Amino acid sequence: GLINHMKVEMNEHGYNTYTLQSLTDQDVRAFFLTDEHSPDTLIAHMLPFTGKPPPLDFKAAQLVYQQGGYWVYKLP
Repeated sequence: GLINHMKVEMNEHGYNTYTLQSLTDQDVRAFFLTDEHSPDTLIAHMLPFTGKPPPLDFKAAQLVYQQGGYWVYKLP
């Protein structure tokens, strides 16, 4: 259901990838990379977008805690 809906949204708007964050049992937040500059943003390097390497080796920030969909980073 939800994954197919995300793929439809990506195709309709020309987005190239997405990631989801569960807010509650019923609410989900979606993040999309929308243009050619989006992959260079800080959030694009920090979140686990589909089709991209996991952000575990991100050099500009240190992953200090991970629990489910929550990722906490220490920024230099």
